[in-house]
Amino acid sequence: MKLLTVSAGLIALCAVFCCCCGVGCVSEVEKEDQWLGGVLEQQEYPPLENVRLSLDMLGTREFVAGEPARIPFTLRNYDSKTVRIAEWYANEPDNVKVYCQVWLPGMDEPDDDLWLPLEFEVKQPALRYPLELTPGSSTVVNKELTFVENLVVSPGMERRYFLRGELNLTSIKLSSPVIAISVRAPESMSAPKK
Repeated sequence: MKLLTVSAGLIALCAVFCCCCGVGCVSEVEKEDQWLGGVLEQQEYPPLENVRLSLDMLGTREFVAGEPARIPFTLRNYDSKTVRIAEWYANEPDNVKVYCQVWLPGMDEPDDDLWLPLEFEVKQPALRYPLELTPGSSTVVNKELTFVENLVVSPGMERRYFLRGELNLTSIKLSSPVIAISVRAPESMSAPKK
């Protein structure tokens, strides 16, 4: 009985020693090894070919100057097979670039040489994760139109712009159709219509 008690005590002492010294025990994950919601960027991503995807803008086309504005883009898989995009950004807005141009009087359509990208910085670290779109499914990416919040429009007036979106990815080149938006003065949005 004494031998059994000594053996149990020796085993407990060894277990405490091992845990204190980090031998044979599970240690805490170091901070840099923790899951951050994605993986770091690769040098290059293989191109996706023979896929049927669309990028479209949804939602309102009228905004109020001086107020926050957001436009949702939807990426939809029209293919009969699942599409896997390996380089999808973990920070969703980084996946779409928005281009803009002023709709000048007399213009019926945008000028290909006048597109200006809306500036944005990719969130760092630029983590990626694979996005899988099954047939018929879609994902939504919301993009802030920061210029609307900084815009001043005279009372009773509006400014009009052409917008288009483009995937900010190297493995697939895809643009949205062009849309037109209007930005009105705050008073003209709340004024009763006659």
